[in-house]
Amino acid sequence: MTPMETELKKVEKLNGFQEAFSPQKLKRSVLRAAQDAGVEVDGGIYIAISKETVGSWELADMVQLELLKKAIDKPQLASVAKAHLLGRIYKEAFGKDFLKTKTGYGERAAARFRQLVEADLLKPEASELLGLFEPRPEFDKSLSYNALRLFTNGNYALRDSSFKLAETPSMAAWRVATAVARSLEVARRYYDAITAQKI
Repeated sequence: MTPMETELKKVEKLNGFQEAFSPQKLKRSVLRAAQDAGVEVDGGIYIAISKETVGSWELADMVQLELLKKAIDKPQLASVAKAHLLGRIYKEAFGKDFLKTKTGYGERAAARFRQLVEADLLKPEASELLGLFEPRPEFDKSLSYNALRLFTNGNYALRDSSFKLAETPSMAAWRVATAVARSLEVARRYYDAITAQKI
């Protein structure tokens, strides 16, 4: 891939904060996604941007789109685009430090569920079953790029008051299973079916 060429000067985060655009930071995100996908890339990417400021999600979309275009000639780049998007989901749901270690998924998910109850985005009576969450990050990874896009862009993922993603696909599956089932045994059966992609 060729180096990124752009007139972009600033990236606007979801919270409205603007930071200087860093090609090195973008390259690191592509390299991290490639590592997660088990694909070797140089991390460089060409994106033509004529604006001086772009939103962080828009920039990530541009990177993923470029990777998908390149996947026509190098199919493994599609898995890099998917890993890049999944990294974005984890960054918003768990914080960017999760991307460095990728540890503590269950603990972070439990803490996030508690935050959502405290923020009145989930009902307090749901907290008991939500607290019994059995993380399945392999489910997140089993979803296609298009399924992850639908999750992030549709009405499936909960968002917090700052419009950041508040859950991962596995967390959303558990939330839905517990809401439908109302008992632990039935919730686990629903969750098993959802994460096995049977329903």
